[in-house]
Amino acid sequence: MYDQPDYSQDSEFQKLVARHSDVDLTQVALELARDAYPNLDIAEPWNWIRQRAGEIRPQLAFQDEVQSISSLSACLADRHGLTGTSEAYEDPDASYLPCVMETGRGIPISLSTIYMAVANQVGMSLQGVSAPLHFLSSIETSEGTLFIDAYAGGRILTFPECLDWLKRLTNFSESELSKALEPVGPREIVVRMLNNLKVLYAKREEWPAAWKVQHRLSTIQPGSYNERRDLGIISLHAGRFNLAVDVLSACVAKCPAEEREILEGHLKHARSKLSEWN
Repeated sequence: MYDQPDYSQDSEFQKLVARHSDVDLTQVALELARDAYPNLDIAEPWNWIRQRAGEIRPQLAFQDEVQSISSLSACLADRHGLTGTSEAYEDPDASYLPCVMETGRGIPISLSTIYMAVANQVGMSLQGVSAPLHFLSSIETSEGTLFIDAYAGGRILTFPECLDWLKRLTNFSESELSKALEPVGPREIVVRMLNNLKVLYAKREEWPAAWKVQHRLSTIQPGSYNERRDLGIISLHAGRFNLAVDVLSACVAKCPAEEREILEGHLKHARSKLSEWN
């Protein structure tokens, strides 16, 4: 047998596992942060969010939608220094909301999640947009859909402006990008958050941290062969040889032919390491 993570205190993550639709994105993002910071008091980032909402709420009664977004951006980017940096892409802390609130440094998805959290507190309906290479948020207005780039200090883009910018950034077609600019729910956002962390921790060879991330990915996508395969490989690197043997054995039995040799090599290695402990 082997130890499994305890998600009993992660109420919103459990909703994702059960495929419920009423998931609080902010709360589940904070539950993920507890993997890296087990002593995190989740009440503190919630207080930060409510304080920022309190700062902008008095202005909103006299503002239209565009002015309200500008007030949100001025509060978070200008007064409290939340912005994107290229260095943040190499720092796992830039994915965790409490760290972003403390340092001001984030990546598009973490910064956008904070924007959405504060906006939600004041009745602004920002939604996540999982655009390729650059996560955004959007809001429906009387003038059409507007996009907010939290990484760039909360700049506002119209649909044509956003489409043109992403075409230059990604080389994707207009039809591909139009579909990618549709709002997504908490499940898609959390999967993207976890995949960002997975890639970064693996790159840094921080395997225990990568394992926690991969276990969550496998838990919310139990039918995904790719996630089970990656769980087996990362378990091997993280020294969880029992789990690696079990998962890799199952994967070898149904893997694509082009993966069989490398997975059999991982499985042989896992069994060898396990025998050293028996």
